[in-house]
Amino acid sequence: PDLANDGSACDPKVFDPSNPAVQWTNINQAPAGQDGYVLSKGGSPYLAMLPDPNVANPVNCKNWAQSLTAPIYWREENVRVDYKIASTWSLMGRFTQDHWEQPFPSTLGFWGEDPYPSIESSWKQPGYQATIKLTKLLGSTAVNDFQISYASNRITVDRAGTNPGLNDTINSNAPPFFGFATKFQGTKIGYPGFWGGIGANAATGDNLWTQAPWHNNEQLFIFKDDFSKVMGTHTFKVGFLATNNQKNELVNNESQENAFYGSAKWSCPAGTCDPTATSGPTAPKGVTSNGAFNMLWDGIAWNGGELQTNPFSQIRWHDFETYFGDSWKIRRNVTLEYGIRWSFLRMPYSGPDRIATFEASAYNPALGNDPCNGLVLPPGTNFCADAGFSPGVHADSRALKEQNNHAIAPRLGVAWDPRGDGKMSIRAGVGQFFQRERLNNTLQMATNPPFSLSASYNRTFDTPPGPGTITASGTPGFSQDPGSDLPNTWQWNLTVEREIVRNSKLELAYVGNRGIHLLTYTDANRVPAADRLAFALSNAGALRPFGAGSWGAINEAFWGGDSNYHALQVLFRSKFTRSLDAQFAYTWSKSLSNADITNSGNVNQTSLLLDPANPRLNYGPSQINRPHIFTANIVYSLPSLIGQNGFLKAAAGGWEMATILNYTSGPSMTTYAQNGLDIGGGNTGGIAGTGTNQTNVRPLLVAGQGCRAPSGSPKFQWLNPNRYTLTGYQVGTFGSAGVGDCSGPGIANTDFSVYKNFKLTERLGLQFRMEFYNLFNTTQFLGNAQGFVGVNNVLNTGNASVCNTQNVNNANNPCFGQPVGPGNVIGAFTRDPNYGTASKDRGPREIQYALKFTF
Repeated sequence: PDLANDGSACDPKVFDPSNPAVQWTNINQAPAGQDGYVLSKGGSPYLAMLPDPNVANPVNCKNWAQSLTAPIYWREENVRVDYKIASTWSLMGRFTQDHWEQPFPSTLGFWGEDPYPSIESSWKQPGYQATIKLTKLLGSTAVNDFQISYASNRITVDRAGTNPGLNDTINSNAPPFFGFATKFQGTKIGYPGFWGGIGANAATGDNLWTQAPWHNNEQLFIFKDDFSKVMGTHTFKVGFLATNNQKNELVNNESQENAFYGSAKWSCPAGTCDPTATSGPTAPKGVTSNGAFNMLWDGIAWNGGELQTNPFSQIRWHDFETYFGDSWKIRRNVTLEYGIRWSFLRMPYSGPDRIATFEASAYNPALGNDPCNGLVLPPGTNFCADAGFSPGVHADSRALKEQNNHAIAPRLGVAWDPRGDGKMSIRAGVGQFFQRERLNNTLQMATNPPFSLSASYNRTFDTPPGPGTITASGTPGFSQDPGSDLPNTWQWNLTVEREIVRNSKLELAYVGNRGIHLLTYTDANRVPAADRLAFALSNAGALRPFGAGSWGAINEAFWGGDSNYHALQVLFRSKFTRSLDAQFAYTWSKSLSNADITNSGNVNQTSLLLDPANPRLNYGPSQINRPHIFTANIVYSLPSLIGQNGFLKAAAGGWEMATILNYTSGPSMTTYAQNGLDIGGGNTGGIAGTGTNQTNVRPLLVAGQGCRAPSGSPKFQWLNPNRYTLTGYQVGTFGSAGVGDCSGPGIANTDFSVYKNFKLTERLGLQFRMEFYNLFNTTQFLGNAQGFVGVNNVLNTGNASVCNTQNVNNANNPCFGQPVGPGNVIGAFTRDPNYGTASKDRGPREIQYALKFTF
């Protein structure tokens, strides 16, 4: 940290909070007579995490940078053994290990850890898979395979760094409010976290937190049997699958098991303060604008919160499936495929039953904000009552969700050769496919009360609130629909394939897909539509239906999402000569959805419904929508020069060249707006007034403005910043901008390789390869897909403002100098200067050389 106290933007001058007119010239020592200023025992080692500055004249206060060597180690083994037991019996065994690890320094920023080297993490992820398959031939027309498989995967994050012991020093000098005995990791919890860091303004800079120590593991036991029988023109197949599975995971990172702070709130230069006093010697004083000094001074109180523990979720689930199918050759040129699959995908549950879900039907208004009011728990448990809360309601199922016993999926397909000459084929198929739901919802239910209580406070860094001064409590934070709906898709296709000339074929296909009961999220404690304006202008919790005014949003998982996909697919493949083989494919498609179909089960801006009463507002081009996709693979083999002299044959014969072309449209993108609202004073509930806890509100669309940045825009500007606005937005309503109404950067990539095989001896061969990735070194910006943000798609920074007499004369407010407007209409906002800019690309050209020996 920069402690020069030079008054720069990165290091504001420190003034005495008791007398703002007095500047301290030496921030490491308070002026004479200021006995109330004591060095923080916890703050000193906390600042020691930050490295010394090494960048002169830093930009945006980034005064430290270091380039590190951080290899990732991979280890892969695969062993397979086949054994012929008898003429009709055979046994196959296979074992695979896939292990990677990145010890300190961990430069990839897994899950967002801070970038500083003092307290770091070391990551390991071993994976194993073993299979034994027994095969029995039953005459010449039948075969049976019985298979047992085991698969496991672990992620272990251990503490590392240049000074890992600093973590325990910080915790010893700045202990948490909840005792170490209540923590899952005991005294080994991560250091306290800061969202926004501790920069110049006490809330600017890098987030500070650590993942370690942390772990999860998953184990899958799979039993399956497949039987096939040929009977005349029929080939019958029947089988079953049974699994027994478990996943164990710590829900949060380890700093979240400690205190998590926001910004400095007030100071106590004279010692003990009365936070309720407004004047006199015991009244709290202000804080300095130098975040590093605030951390060093024991008299500063910080606002923060703390979880009692880090829940360890132990998820269990089972799958049982059976199927029947038949391939029926009706005629020489017609084959019919039909079958059915019946799946019993059991809902996941908690091994120790430590989960709960909020249900509106279980809420009792008379119990108010009791932490267990409205909670549904597994049958036969007493967790809520044992914690001193209302007992909650008990479900019939340990999964807290109904089982689905009618996941019956039919399949039908036909293949027809109209002339029977093998030169043309018409194929069609339709089928239903059920999906096992992701486990994250069960993981989140482990965070509801009473399994992890919480406390909010203002405290000095060194001294936690005393016993009895704060009551630990909790609020329901997660809910899931108890119904039995399972995500599933109907898929269909019609394909015509025709040989054009010898060794060349053209394939035209229509492919369709309809997703039903897809996972999406809403707010179970949402503000009613009639109260949204009032909530936006007041943030009055009493307008929410549950929690007696003290509960916020409750994320609710439900299976009401829909999607559809339609595509024309064209494939041309030809072996033009013995030396040239080429394949070209083009897809023209459209994907629409009102759910985040790339989501792994997390609540985010794309998966949370904007208006629960109108899911149509979330419907539009999906994140996987790429209207045009062109790919090509071309392989050219140079003459082998057989018959030429040995030197010429070895040097110039037998070379092969290959290229892969990938040119696609960019994925659809949605522009969002920060939800914060400023009305010149008082609390507000966001511009839409829905009570959302995500940045999922969309702005207004400006007529006549296109998506792409106009000519003359800055170099990396992708989106047109003038296409959207918040000026004129009616508070308590929704903007006119649609979902996925613009496209992000596409792909224009050419890879090329050249290689040659040398025959060294009868049994020993050598291959030389040169591979060029992104051959033409084309700049390809990354778009926004699968949760990755390559283009900034949030329009504004800070709060949008309703212009009134309280803020039009405030030079720090967007309404400064603007006319006073209506009390429910946004008059001004601050556009993010980085909105619509591309910040990442797919990388430059890479060239690889390789030698491979075969024997």
